[in-house]
Amino acid sequence: MRYIVTEWEDRLFNAFKDMYVKALRYAPICLECGKYFVLAKGQVPTHCNRCGVTYTQPTQFTIPDFIIIGGQKETVVYVDGKPHEKTRRKKKDLIQRTILKDLGYQVIVIKNNLIDAAELSWLRVIANGIKYMTLNPEFYKRVTVGEKELVGVCS
Repeated sequence: MRYIVTEWEDRLFNAFKDMYVKALRYAPICLECGKYFVLAKGQVPTHCNRCGVTYTQPTQFTIPDFIIIGGQKETVVYVDGKPHEKTRRKKKDLIQRTILKDLGYQVIVIKNNLIDAAELSWLRVIANGIKYMTLNPEFYKRVTVGEKELVGVCS
């Protein structure tokens, strides 16, 4: 397993910075204890720095592209491209994202093509919307209820 930062993630990260959104990068979430911790760029965890569990399978943790902090609920953001369209990867993503929701995280998935097509001003709108969802979980529920995919953002 490799963790590679993409140009789409960088574009969204810059929009988060422009809008003063507190976004963590390189922060795996342990799917055993539900806690996140920060690693050096590109590093893949071998164990949880919070609960100490040693990872024997990649399904024991997930590395979201961003964790948005500072609100009522932490929100994880994934920026998904072509590799996430493969059946095996889709299954793994679904399992991990379901566990995250069960652990109390809000989960947002943005497709690369949405970021690709967006001007900087629209990326800032997306960043602000994600920030608002973190500050107001009721808004997150209203946006994502009954939607499998909404304007490139999946719940």
